[in-house]
Amino acid sequence: MSERRADYAVWQPIIMTGWLPPNDLSPNARVHWRVRHRATQQVRGDVWVQVQAAGWSRQEQNGPRRRLTITMTRPRRLDPDNAVAICKAIVDGVREAGALWNDSAPHCEITVRQENGPACTALALEEMIG
Repeated sequence: MSERRADYAVWQPIIMTGWLPPNDLSPNARVHWRVRHRATQQVRGDVWVQVQAAGWSRQEQNGPRRRLTITMTRPRRLDPDNAVAICKAIVDGVREAGALWNDSAPHCEITVRQENGPACTALALEEMIG
């Protein structure tokens, strides 16, 4: 399901229309830990299902680095630090699905982008060769 280019492979992007990670995952949300935990588990599960359905391949332990780009389109932008914190559960869901072997810097590069518009979350995965 990947498309090979000269210096990297690109998988079919995942676009979840009408879906955004809940604001309960924001560091500014003053919610009970159990509420935050449930929200985290829900996001991880939703993303796991989407990654499996898209057919993103597993990353081998010593394979090439991968670049994960998360684009959140929402009516009102978040502070950059809050956007990154909210996306942690998304990254964990991609990792649990196997598309990322590890979410540390030597294995992947993670970019979080924000755009204005109707609620939507898009995930793009690239394998950096060389």
